[in-house]
Amino acid sequence: MQNEKGTIGEGIGIGILVLAIGMPAKERAGFLVLLGTELNWSLPLYLAVATLGGAVGGALLGGRHYVAGFIGGVLAGPCSFFTVYYYCLQCERVYSIEGIIVQLVGSLPGFALFYLLKREEASDNSADEEFVGSPRVDAPRF
Repeated sequence: MQNEKGTIGEGIGIGILVLAIGMPAKERAGFLVLLGTELNWSLPLYLAVATLGGAVGGALLGGRHYVAGFIGGVLAGPCSFFTVYYYCLQCERVYSIEGIIVQLVGSLPGFALFYLLKREEASDNSADEEFVGSPRVDAPRF
């Protein structure tokens, strides 16, 4: 189902990215307490959650290019987590818009990888379609 603002999957993907990356990064830096309790997780567990959240969120945001979105999300998750975490360590107060902007900047490597993979997939598909059902001009005819 799609409207002018995007698909439901894209909205869910953004929600997963915020919940699995942005909020835990702020909590790890001491700014946000999730569900009224401190998580006190180890750093590898935070990274696993960020990677998994990035992968699932990226796949949902990727639409029909879900594999490229998944791979880009695997990169974007930890990069974004560390970007938000280290930014929050240096601040006394973090506004929501700051967290969103910092998370977007941290996700840029994953977005770049997604678009490279998406373009590569599109070029592979167009090359396959070029040869399906149409004879090549220089091919010998029997």
